[in-house]
Amino acid sequence: MGASRLTDLEGRPRVLFFWATWCGPCKKAVPEVMAFAQSRGLPVLAISDEDEDAVSKFLEGRKEAFFDRVAVDTRRQTFASYGIGGTPTILLVDGDGIIRHRQVGYDADKGVTVEGWSWVTPVTGMTEGKSR
Repeated sequence: MGASRLTDLEGRPRVLFFWATWCGPCKKAVPEVMAFAQSRGLPVLAISDEDEDAVSKFLEGRKEAFFDRVAVDTRRQTFASYGIGGTPTILLVDGDGIIRHRQVGYDADKGVTVEGWSWVTPVTGMTEGKSR
């Protein structure tokens, strides 16, 4: 877990997902963020400011899929450098490190708000959010 670093993704487009184990909207966002990233061929780095034990326990107890890359930032340096104040925050960052999309919060009715993205949930088969 500690081996996942932002520097590993420098120079390539990526999604940064700022989250917390206790955050309900964060948990609800995971399947759609994963689907979005997969559809665009983008790696995701999930970054929490909680300690490694809390994150490890959460991941061990989770039955649903989660991101392959998870980082712990207890000093909130990454949070500060990207101006993150709340979770979840979803950033779409280009290969030059420029933020191309910022979404603070997650509401299943709106979904991931990247223009041109719409999602069909695998469970219900219903379209989440609106086509953008």
